[in-house]
Amino acid sequence: MKDGRLLNIELEYDDDSNCGSSSRISTFYDKLNQLVTEFTISPNPTQFHFTLRGSSSSFIHQIVLIDLNGKEIIKYLVDEKFTERNFNLPNLSDGVYNAKIILKNNKSVNKKVVILN
Repeated sequence: MKDGRLLNIELEYDDDSNCGSSSRISTFYDKLNQLVTEFTISPNPTQFHFTLRGSSSSFIHQIVLIDLNGKEIIKYLVDEKFTERNFNLPNLSDGVYNAKIILKNNKSVNKKVVILN
């Protein structure tokens, strides 16, 4: 994947035979995983609204709330950079929903939203 970088990690360990051993591990680090931690949704569980907090460097195009059957429930068109923004929720059934955060560069991040009325 062109968005990643390669990290080399060297581990050294001793076993019971008193023979020192080492192992070299190469790990692919996907920068998209960083995006997951850049966004938080609170309160979660929620009832009538949620607040999305993110990095000021992330330009968000839209947020799509999707139920577990894959049905789009609501779309929020955002088209701006922000660090915190509130979103009102329609009267939804209790359950787990997926908030798909779509960035301007068409990458997306999924966050779980739990609705409890």
